[in-house]
Amino acid sequence: AAILGAGTGDDALVAQLFESASRHPSFGMAARYHRARALERLGRLDEARAEYAAIVTEDSERLPYYAMWSRQRLRETGHVDTPTPRELAALPSIGISCTSGPYSPALGKTGGLEGARDVSCTLPMPSNPYSEEPAEDDAATPRGEDSESLPDPLAEADEAAAALERAEAEARPNIALSEAEILERLGPVAEAHGETFPWLARAMDLVRLGETDAAADELHETYITWREATGGGSLRASLAGVMRGGSPPRHRVAMDTWRGRRRFPAAPRETLALVCAALGDHGLAIRFGGGFGVSGPRPRAYADIVEAAAARHGVEPELLFAVMRVESVYNPRIISYAGAVGLMQIMPRTGTLIARARRQDDFTVDQLLEPEINIDMAAWYLASLIERFEGRLPLAIASYNGGPHNVRRWMRDHSPDMPLDAFLERIPFAQTHRYVRRVMTHYEAYKAQRGERLAAVDVRLPDLDPDTVAF
Repeated sequence: AAILGAGTGDDALVAQLFESASRHPSFGMAARYHRARALERLGRLDEARAEYAAIVTEDSERLPYYAMWSRQRLRETGHVDTPTPRELAALPSIGISCTSGPYSPALGKTGGLEGARDVSCTLPMPSNPYSEEPAEDDAATPRGEDSESLPDPLAEADEAAAALERAEAEARPNIALSEAEILERLGPVAEAHGETFPWLARAMDLVRLGETDAAADELHETYITWREATGGGSLRASLAGVMRGGSPPRHRVAMDTWRGRRRFPAAPRETLALVCAALGDHGLAIRFGGGFGVSGPRPRAYADIVEAAAARHGVEPELLFAVMRVESVYNPRIISYAGAVGLMQIMPRTGTLIARARRQDDFTVDQLLEPEINIDMAAWYLASLIERFEGRLPLAIASYNGGPHNVRRWMRDHSPDMPLDAFLERIPFAQTHRYVRRVMTHYEAYKAQRGERLAAVDVRLPDLDPDTVAF
C-alpha cells in the first residue's frame, strides 16, 4: 500500500507507513529509502538527506541497490560531496584470488616461476550468496521478448562468480603469462590428468600454435565434463547447443574415467583458472573455481569489442560490461535453457529481428556465438530501448530482460505520477525485478572503478506514446 501511494497520494501517510515497515527485517532498507523519498517530496530535505547518507554507509547487501539510489538522491537534493572511500568500498566487486605457480600432482601448487609475479590468496568458495530462486517458468522467453516469467542466467555461473564478488580483482591485465609460462603451468596438469581429460593435451598444442581462443575452447570441454561428473548436469554451449535446441546427450564413459573426472582436485582446477585468465577467458576462469587473481578492478572482458560497440551505438561501455556480467558472467559460449545465446544472452528471434531492422540479410543465429556480433547487437538493442523509454535506463534494462511490451503494460497498470524508483518495486516478474537491481549496481561499480558517477536518473515515468517497434 505504501509503494502504491508513493508520489501519488498523501506522502505524510506514506512516510508513516514506511517508518513502521522499516522495523521489519525483510523490508528495512527498502522502507527506509522510500520513507526518505516521501520526506524529500514533502520538502523535509534535511531529514531525507540524513536518511540517504545513513543508507549509503549501512546498506550491507552484496549488491547495495538502495545505497546506489541514495547516492543519486543526495546529489539531486544538493549534497554533492565526493563519495568517501567507505562508500566506494561498499560497491560490489567481482574478482578472483589465487596462488600463482605451476601445479605438481604430488605437491599441488608450488612457488611461482623464476622472474614471474607471485600471487597469493586464501579465498574459499562458499555457496551462492545471492540465494536467488529460479524463475517459476523455465520455458518462458527472455531477452527482449514478452513472457510471463523469465529464467535466470545459468545458476552455476552465478554460484561461481558471486562467491568472488567481494575480492577486487581483474583477470587478464594482471595475469600476463608468456606462452612458455602457460605451458609450464598447463603441462603438469595435462600429464597427471590427460587420460581423464584429453582436451588438456590439445589445449597445449593449440597454445604452441598461438591459437589461444581454440585452446580456451578445449579447456571449456574439460570444464563441461568435470561439471557433468560432479552432478552439474549437461550444459548447452557453443554451436552444437544452438543447432540442437536442447541439452546435449550424456556420453557414457568408463567407470575409472568417470571417477577420475569426479575427483579432479582443486589445485589443478585453480591452475586451469589461472591459465584461462592468461588466455583472456574470464568466464571460464571463474567457473573453474576461482581461486586465482590479483588485486585490481572487476574484469573489463572483451574490452576492445565493448568499447567499439558502445561508441558506435552511443551507450556507455560500463553498461555493456554490467549486462554481460549478469547475463553470462563473461562466457561467450553459453546458451540458456530458454535458448538465449552468448555473452549478452540474445534470443535467436530477437537477434533475427535486430538483423532485419539493420538490414543485415546475411545474419544467421550461430553468429550470436561471436563476441563481436553478440555485443554489437546488444549495444544496438539497448540504445533502442533507452531511446524508447526516453532515457530512463532502469526501464531499458527491465525491457532487455522482461520485454518492452511487458514494461509498458506494467506502466499502464500504475499511476503516471508514480516515481520510477517506486515503480521498479512493483515489477511482477521476480527475475526482472532482481535483474534491474543487479545490472544497475554492477553498472555503478564499473563506473566507480574509473572514478565516475552514474548520470542522474530521471525519477518520473515517461509518457506512454505508441511504440511502433515490435520487439
